[in-house]
Amino acid sequence: MVIAIIAILAAMLLPAVSRSKGQATKISCVNNVHQLALALRLYVDDNHGYFPPRTRANLWPSRIYDGFKDLRLLVCPNDGPNPGSWGGDDPAHYPADAAPRSYIYNGWNDYMKSTLTSDEMDTYMHGGYPGSIRDVAIQHPSDTVTIGEKLTDSTHYHMDLLELESNGSVGNDLFQLDRSRHGGDGRKNSGAGGSNYAFVDGSVRFVKYGEILWSINLWAVTEDGRTTYAVKP
Repeated sequence: MVIAIIAILAAMLLPAVSRSKGQATKISCVNNVHQLALALRLYVDDNHGYFPPRTRANLWPSRIYDGFKDLRLLVCPNDGPNPGSWGGDDPAHYPADAAPRSYIYNGWNDYMKSTLTSDEMDTYMHGGYPGSIRDVAIQHPSDTVTIGEKLTDSTHYHMDLLELESNGSVGNDLFQLDRSRHGGDGRKNSGAGGSNYAFVDGSVRFVKYGEILWSINLWAVTEDGRTTYAVKP
């Protein structure tokens, strides 16, 4: 009888313990993203208002590293083991480029397309354009994402709205983001839960699955882009 009672109590307590653990990892992930968001703002302030460029070496983790100083912050505690990364073209000089990483940075595609020539945009998408977006060009700083959570095995650094995926679709927003890392049922983009995001103004918040891409796409900058690239959950 005693064993039966203990089993019943354990069955009642385990879901609560699991929920508490999940809440703790979500909060820890929020703290990580907050530190990265602060480091990003410091970079912008030190570079005349410009965000890190879309390059193939000295990528955004390396460029903002002086602001967070701990590569462990690049990994969400609720992510899978050894999340994917890519060392870039010069990992020997920029070790932060190759560090395990749970997060992905805005590629600013819709804005850059609206300001560059087609040749310049092609260079930009291939990581060879030196320029980037300036914070004053972003009209919705509290509702435009800078950093979000990527799929564990994704090696992408930039969340590109215009990059061609291997399945023939355009845009990383459906195929490289984990939009339900916290509070979901463990499946990729399951439709439940949500993920953590940093925004241009430096704020960080948890956004439920589906709400980051619809009814406006919060990765886009231009008014046209925010609706053109909106995706129903």
